[in-house]
Amino acid sequence: MLDFTRIIKQSERFAVLTALFIPLILIAFFKQNSIAAILLFLTFCVSFLIQRLGLTKGLFLLLLATTLFGLDFPLLGGSEITLPSEPLVALLFFTVLLEFYFDKEQLYKVLKHPIALNLMTLMLVWIISSLFSSMVLVSFKYLIVNCVFLVSAVGGTYILLTKYNLNFRTIYLISSVAVLFFSFFSVYNLLPYQFNPGAAPLIGKPFFKDHTVFSASLSLFVFPFLLWPLYNPKSPRNYLFTSIGILLLISLFISSSRAAWISIIISSLFIGFVYLGGRLKHLLFIGIGIFLLIWLNQKSIESTFLVNPYSSNELGGNLQDQALSVTNVNSDVSNIERLNRWRCALRMGMDRPLTGFWPGTYQFQYLVYQREAEMTYISVTDPFNTVLGRGGSAHSEYLLLLSESGIFGLICWISLQILLLITFFQIWNSSLPTIEKNLSLVIYASLLTYTIHSLFNNYLGNAAFSLTYWMAFGGLLYFAIRAKEAHLHE
Repeated sequence: MLDFTRIIKQSERFAVLTALFIPLILIAFFKQNSIAAILLFLTFCVSFLIQRLGLTKGLFLLLLATTLFGLDFPLLGGSEITLPSEPLVALLFFTVLLEFYFDKEQLYKVLKHPIALNLMTLMLVWIISSLFSSMVLVSFKYLIVNCVFLVSAVGGTYILLTKYNLNFRTIYLISSVAVLFFSFFSVYNLLPYQFNPGAAPLIGKPFFKDHTVFSASLSLFVFPFLLWPLYNPKSPRNYLFTSIGILLLISLFISSSRAAWISIIISSLFIGFVYLGGRLKHLLFIGIGIFLLIWLNQKSIESTFLVNPYSSNELGGNLQDQALSVTNVNSDVSNIERLNRWRCALRMGMDRPLTGFWPGTYQFQYLVYQREAEMTYISVTDPFNTVLGRGGSAHSEYLLLLSESGIFGLICWISLQILLLITFFQIWNSSLPTIEKNLSLVIYASLLTYTIHSLFNNYLGNAAFSLTYWMAFGGLLYFAIRAKEAHLHE
């Protein structure tokens, strides 16, 4: 008869000896990259202890509380690390994988959902495209960073909501401290400049490099706080959280981010549409109607774009000029440069429609696709020597994926946005309690802000934004699975 106690003890000794020798093996195998390999191994060991000791919830909440306060610090080789976000998310990544390994039932539930399948397809597209990369290190870094952010935030949120019984309201409650801080911090930063739009890039520094990523990140919190009473009606302090939502709107207003303004307006209209009884088929009819109106009024719309005198680049400009400059593609340098980047991305996608120019490489590859007649004084000609505020990427998540991962990357992103919409209506029409439906609505409305915003900018590689975005994603996935289970038990 087997002595299981003895076998277990021998296994424990073997594990200890293996742990002692693995660093030496890593040094011999990776040589010059041995330090990174050892750090990776130690990260896994710490994550294993966190998971086995039941500290996953504490790690997740710590990351949640500090995500928006990340600061970039230089590393050897010209790289940067965002502290404390990136070390914490690295720990959470392995912890989430271990959580799913020890609870395969929850893993199967997640993997069977269309949203999870779409996310896995997107990651697979990144992997396949990276295999063809001529800039292996750049693509590998992009792949690792984006996959780690996605798996940690989506998987971590789902695990916390199921295994650890965390209420999604708690996620917003913990975030309220950071959100309130940045609401006042934005006013503090721009007050000396009398809220001049020209000073908008300073609004979130040193925590946010630009006003657009600042506004995109805070847009994810506007509706959850503004509409707090919808999903927490019994709280006597609802007015406090609604006030935070109003402060966020003020911060976004002075941020001079036109993409953020548009995304908030469209998401607000969507919430109104849902509460007026709108359904998915009605939304389809509205979309067709808008397309026909644009098609029938092409000439008048084109003239509006070409004769618009308002510019977002005027030194003495005001917020009204910023808003009205959205359709100025004749003299507004910001708009013209964005068109330049879009055209480059389209040309790159046409040149390599299947694999793209590899993940993370747009900023290096698009330069030769520029046309002199389309360039502006802020156009970049050297990716290693850019002026602050004149760098950036494709200025569109859709076109960035097309240029870097080919047509399959673009299809994955578009289908993901469509799936989100369909999934929300499935939750809304399910038998879940009204409070949970309302919470799903504000979560989807926050995600919708980036569905719109990502037409004009791309931030999935930014730690603060990406983690916040994917956490909301995980929340909607959780309610989608709950709605599906409720339907099966009816």
